[in-house]
Amino acid sequence: MTGPADEIGPPEGLLRRWGASDPVLVAVTATSRVHRVLLAAGGTGVVKDLTPLGAREEWRGADLLEWRKGAGYVRLIERHGTTLLLEDAGTYSLLDHLGEHGDASATAIAAHAIAAFHADLAPPPPRTLLPLAGSFRSLFSAAATREDPLIREAASVAHELLIGQRGVRAIHGDFHHENLLRGPRGWLAIDPKGLVGDPAYDAANMFYNPLGRDDLRLDPERILAMAAMLSRAVSSDPHTVMRWAFAHACLSACWYIEDGETLEAASSLRVAAAVRSVLAST
Repeated sequence: MTGPADEIGPPEGLLRRWGASDPVLVAVTATSRVHRVLLAAGGTGVVKDLTPLGAREEWRGADLLEWRKGAGYVRLIERHGTTLLLEDAGTYSLLDHLGEHGDASATAIAAHAIAAFHADLAPPPPRTLLPLAGSFRSLFSAAATREDPLIREAASVAHELLIGQRGVRAIHGDFHHENLLRGPRGWLAIDPKGLVGDPAYDAANMFYNPLGRDDLRLDPERILAMAAMLSRAVSSDPHTVMRWAFAHACLSACWYIEDGETLEAASSLRVAAAVRSVLAST
């Protein structure tokens, strides 16, 4: 392993307890600082220190990982406070695969991964997971205060979908090309939000991604093909999956609006309009 140790690395005492050493900073986000470490048992692991925001948004995801025990997801090895020791799932993402092998191949892998992390387990999922409906507060709030027909329509669609949820189970809640990595155990999902809801929602964010690739995101043929492939993975139908995709793209726009990022909000709404257009024609 190469690279300088980070000045604000994981606590040394915790690393010793976990048999980990030589932390190297690999990512800093609003929710966490991520280090790759050497493990005394061999190989590498990932230490994720959650920020206060991360503790609020990702702690339930850690509960989900602990429950899944590596089934479809990266394995949670240890946890202490807001610090997690995770299996190292590698650095090769589904986005990298898309760049090398194309969108259809990437979507097929995503479908297989979704089916894997939705597979039933005993015992039942932890009670700390949040109902999916809570994720849509920003959309419902925007629909009540903004004169935007697309957002208002999406809020109505989301309301219908949430009332009529099918096959409710533990879901990832933020599944996209950069949250699926290939490592020694194959393709594994990372960074779940830890929600409970309709599994079809885990297909919705795929339509919105990859970010910056409007040649894919706005392509009607891609939208139809993705809906057909992913609907089978989530035991739904293409029309329902596209409705979730439409609602999610508008929800993403509302999050950007709240953050004052108007250009990104407009980009999200273009994706929503593209999906809505396909829905109207099918």
